[in-house]
Amino acid sequence: MIIEQENKHFIQNETGKIIAEIIFRPSGTQRILIEHTFVEESMRGRGLAKQLVLSVVERMKLEKKTIIPQCPYAKSVIAEQNS
Repeated sequence: MIIEQENKHFIQNETGKIIAEIIFRPSGTQRILIEHTFVEESMRGRGLAKQLVLSVVERMKLEKKTIIPQCPYAKSVIAEQNS
């Protein structure tokens, strides 16, 4: 389950440890910068980072904000969705 906070979305394991996260910040009133995605090494390859990027994309669509992906992974996922 993805947990949404003001400037990050994350996934926790059953003990509450964050195993995947995406960090973003406002850039003006109508834009955000996606700065970083991370998935714990043992959890990589399961699509968690992609889920997090897409959760931010959906939230920003609702908020009518533009995304500027500084994170290379987020940039590739967003480009894939727009093609």
